[in-house]
Amino acid sequence: MLPVVLSVVLTLLIVIILIIIIIRHIQTKKRKILQIVIARYEEDLSWIEEEPFLSLLSKNNMDVNIIIYNKGSPILSPLRSTIQVKTLPNVGRCDHTFLHHIVQHYSEWNKETVVLFLPATCMENHKRERTQRVLQAVLQTQDTVLCGPVYSREQCRDFQLVQWKATSPRNYLANNETHLHPADPRPLGKWLDTYVPDRPIPVYTFYSIFAVHTRHILQHPLQQYQDLLATVDHHSNPEAGHYLERAWSAIFYPYPSSCIHYQ
Repeated sequence: MLPVVLSVVLTLLIVIILIIIIIRHIQTKKRKILQIVIARYEEDLSWIEEEPFLSLLSKNNMDVNIIIYNKGSPILSPLRSTIQVKTLPNVGRCDHTFLHHIVQHYSEWNKETVVLFLPATCMENHKRERTQRVLQAVLQTQDTVLCGPVYSREQCRDFQLVQWKATSPRNYLANNETHLHPADPRPLGKWLDTYVPDRPIPVYTFYSIFAVHTRHILQHPLQQYQDLLATVDHHSNPEAGHYLERAWSAIFYPYPSSCIHYQ
């Protein structure tokens, strides 16, 4: 009798272990990847390992990986070993970095990845609230998050910019040029008609702080991103970067209205 009981118990244990393995496999398979792309020039990056950013990242059900693109001097802040650091030439500001990342990873992505794009100045006082709001929304929805005021093509049709000064004191000290390299074509209305025609701009993504689910990236051809990248790959202070800041919500359109977070 005892051997029979032992056999039954062992069988049950094996079944339970198999069920646990299957459940964990399913849970792991369902987990999405949060890829955080940080565009850095001369900024201090110690905020990556500090509150509130650190606690926001620790309370999530997504697998997080961080990639820093460095266009300036060597990074002195200690970084965890899992963070990737890549070097780029100092052109195009953060918008060039984000498009470069899309072009380089376009063929590698599966459709279970959300990419959070951040300038390295994202935790400065005037950007902190938006950064926190976008990150919290990403962790909650695991989807595209475009945050900002209501916008439209008509509102920005005549927008153009001749001069702009870096808001980060460290970045301005390293590169104090204020004259913008003119976009081609300009103003913004003509640029939009050339690169993203017939798409609305529901929201203005101030500071280029936003997140995009890869299904919304991959619904458009690689050539679109290569063409956009070419508008900011030849100068350190391009006017087209300011056009991109206003156009991101058109570039990845369409997406559900739940992806828009008006502020």
